[in-house]
Amino acid sequence: MGAGHVALSRFEVGGRKEVFLDVSPQPFNWPCMGRAPVVTRLAARQVGAEVVLERCTASDWTWEKGYVDMVCESEAIK
Repeated sequence: MGAGHVALSRFEVGGRKEVFLDVSPQPFNWPCMGRAPVVTRLAARQVGAEVVLERCTASDWTWEKGYVDMVCESEAIK
């Protein structure tokens, strides 16, 4: 995080498949200004003829617990 803020608004796979993550950009890897969920991981992998996108989010991050309420979901994108 440091002195900046990273937000994700879209994710492109191989220059040809574009996945819109949300209507508004989401914070990446750090809860910022109370915006939740926080995207902690995005990964794309080829599974047969499909591209599968894994997206992990958390509701918060604390020094005591690290990421809180982490959820990971996978979906095939076209």
